Amino acid sequence: MDNVARLIAASARRSGKKIYLVSEGNGAALALTAAAALHDDRRDLRGAILLSPNLYVATPEPGEDARYLPVTTATHLPLAILQPELSPWRWHLDQLQTLLSRGGASVAIKLLPKVRDRFYFRDDALPAEQALAPSLPQLIINAYKQLGGKQP
Repeated sequence: MDNVARLIAASARRSGKKIYLVSEGNGAALALTAAAALHDDRRDLRGAILLSPNLYVATPEPGEDARYLPVTTATHLPLAILQPELSPWRWHLDQLQTLLSRGGASVAIKLLPKVRDRFYFRDDALPAEQALAPSLPQLIINAYKQLGGKQP
């Protein structure tokens, strides 16, 4: 964790640019925890783009309430979430947005229709997933712009 926070801070210092994190699934917790660890070095960290973020303490059983990691309510960054519609995480998205907002994060959500998690590299990809996969870079750029970034 400290290594990730140090890497983010060093990247901002060396590049002189604003930093936007991009992470998927379980990596979202690591990214947000590292961002929270930056404290005063956070001025160059402008936001995070999360693909189907998994911020659960443990995967909830069907019908069970989700329990989230503490970083969920400790996040202050502007966030863009790209959420596949056919993901099981989609059903807890409203609760996740509420908890992230409670911590001070602004949260924009884009629901990706007719695709599952990891749609961009599945061996068993559905036709809709095959069609959307090449668009992932543009989806990330669009989320970046929504967070206030300029065209890279």
